[in-house]
Amino acid sequence: MTSRQAEPSAAQLRDLLVRVRPEPGAGREQMTALPRMRRLGRGWDNTLWHAGSLADGTRAVLRVPHREIARELLTREIAVLGDPRALPAALPFARPRLLGSLGAGEPGGPVALLTWVDGELVADRIAHDGADAQDLGGRLARSLAALHRPAPAGTARSGVRGVPLATRSEALAAEDEHLDPPTSRLIREIWTRGLDAPGWDGPDLLLHGDPHPGNLVIPSGPAGEAHGRAADEGLGLIDWGDVTAGDPASDVAAVLYLETSGVGIQEYLRHAPWARDAGQAQRDALVERARRGARGTPRRSSPTPRILMREGTALSRRAPAACWTGSRGPRHLLAGMQPSAGADLLSAAGRRRPRGRRER
Repeated sequence: MTSRQAEPSAAQLRDLLVRVRPEPGAGREQMTALPRMRRLGRGWDNTLWHAGSLADGTRAVLRVPHREIARELLTREIAVLGDPRALPAALPFARPRLLGSLGAGEPGGPVALLTWVDGELVADRIAHDGADAQDLGGRLARSLAALHRPAPAGTARSGVRGVPLATRSEALAAEDEHLDPPTSRLIREIWTRGLDAPGWDGPDLLLHGDPHPGNLVIPSGPAGEAHGRAADEGLGLIDWGDVTAGDPASDVAAVLYLETSGVGIQEYLRHAPWARDAGQAQRDALVERARRGARGTPRRSSPTPRILMREGTALSRRAPAACWTGSRGPRHLLAGMQPSAGADLLSAAGRRRPRGRRER
């Protein structure tokens, strides 16, 4: 596969779908295939094709990478979505269900056949109604609390997410030249305070790795109903290519993109299984690391001092939606990047991998 692959033909898509191996018990046999697949969206890494529908009306989508870097990410996504140890059916939040896949070593692979999570992207909701942000922060906190349990053996590891802040100091220093002096001083002060916070000394927990507003769904329809009270309590989590294991603070920091009061983090601590047995010092340290992570590493000079970047993630305390909605917000924060890609700016320092906005 080349670094940027041409779009597959209708015949190639049919061939991929025919060769997809069904996931046992996932309901692939209930799918009615469309005569011709329709493209639902093309992100920076993958193209999504509407392949058919299940008996309950849930859309089935074929997720096909079109960049070399996306092959590893989709392989990780297939692994976690197909592992009931990682994502038991009882978890109370919506997410794609793996119906079948082709491995990276097979012709045309990797490819994933997934259910589509119907609903509204949180990025779109907060662009139109910022008043919902605090409630959405609490709902994200409950989803993450349910997810964060000891990771199964063999879970892929990230070098940039769920790791101690100290391991990212070199990346921070490399980005310092892009900052104006006042912002640079502010970031260094915040980073130093984060380094002083006690590190994570618990087990490596399963992390989504990329829970920004463009990867969060307010679920509706069968996908939401399938996970109990997910539509009432939690937010759906999509795009699992950055799944990893480690310190939960990097995921929890995403709650602060939605609300900055700390109420959402306290909601997380009330529901997270690990926190029930943790001492107050460990709980306080998690809060401190999450806050520093949410305020930390810039990538480029910001149009205003209050807008910061954490590992490539835009964060605006006054108008968070502007960071995720491209043309609806102010001037785009990353120089040279098209506004239409604004909903997915999360890329690790040293691995510049922006992704498209409605890629699910």
